[in-house]
Amino acid sequence: MDRIKILFITGSYGVGGKERQLAELIKGLPKNRYSISFIVKNGDAHYLQSIENDIDCFYSLDERGFGLRSLLKTYRKIKFIKPDIIHSWAPIATLQVIIIRTFLNFKLIDGSIQDSTKPDLLTRIIIKIITLFSDKIIANSKAGLLCYKIPDKISAFIHNGFDFDRITGLEPIEKIKSKFNILSTKLVGMVARIDWQKDYPTFIKAAIIVILKRNDVKFVIVGDGEDKEKVQSMIVPAHKEKFIFTGRQSNVESIINCFDVAVLATFTEGISNAVMEYMALEKPVIVTDGGGTSELVQDGVTGYLVREGDVYQLAEKILFLLDHHDICLRMGVEGGKRINEDFSFKKMIDRFQFEYENILKN
Repeated sequence: MDRIKILFITGSYGVGGKERQLAELIKGLPKNRYSISFIVKNGDAHYLQSIENDIDCFYSLDERGFGLRSLLKTYRKIKFIKPDIIHSWAPIATLQVIIIRTFLNFKLIDGSIQDSTKPDLLTRIIIKIITLFSDKIIANSKAGLLCYKIPDKISAFIHNGFDFDRITGLEPIEKIKSKFNILSTKLVGMVARIDWQKDYPTFIKAAIIVILKRNDVKFVIVGDGEDKEKVQSMIVPAHKEKFIFTGRQSNVESIINCFDVAVLATFTEGISNAVMEYMALEKPVIVTDGGGTSELVQDGVTGYLVREGDVYQLAEKILFLLDHHDICLRMGVEGGKRINEDFSFKKMIDRFQFEYENILKN
């Protein structure tokens, strides 16, 4: 049987949940069934090393954006590859592929909906065009499809899947704590890019409330981003020693394993890979409600859902969990069980395979 040719195309392939999910998908698809090609906008491909053995053809457009020159380069690559399916993970890339589809024959899947942010006018127009000319739109949450008003007949949601191989061979907790000079008894952490899409102001303000009530807690921020200095400036000198900014790290799972409580303060999410990592490592979670978060976190069972921007509720939940070790343990176990049963890597791969096989029948 000839292998199905799938071409993945995306923009900047940096650090993020969407990029992580794409890497996991590429690694998980059976290579005896699928021939995989991959086009990225430029060569700054963070996860490329982990998937290079799973790709038959890789191309960097070496462009800063998607313009006429990148359109022509993409056209030539698609004409050469002759894919059966193009699975785009960036809306602008999808628009270019729609143009190219006028001249070449292939099925088109858009997978760029990875959040449930209320779209602005330009985004609504782009998604409307994508909806009209794509064979399928696959989001990672039900909330994302509802937010962007994608018709049922061309939509599907596939929750991110977690590969438990990622949490084997973790570095010892003592080694991680020594690396970052962590002497406190308790650690509360948040893993996320430091930019406007993540609600670090609420996290910092809640942390300061906790610090004023307990002297044995430090707050770990794992990630980097354009707003790092702005976030750091929110912390007065008297409290700076209570915060650890790790920057970009390759051993994120090992750092999470040191947390007593794991937090994600945000404005909207699809299915957060960071929260999946928290739960897979059996950490009690406190996450901003909204978007696809309630599809993942069971309030009061695997952790707590808190109101967006509610500093006092977030601080209250952190303090409660720090005071109740038994509840932390129970929630952690329930979280690990939920990821293993409902958000497994195999389930995600099986769902994508079903969509690929089905789209070729129509």
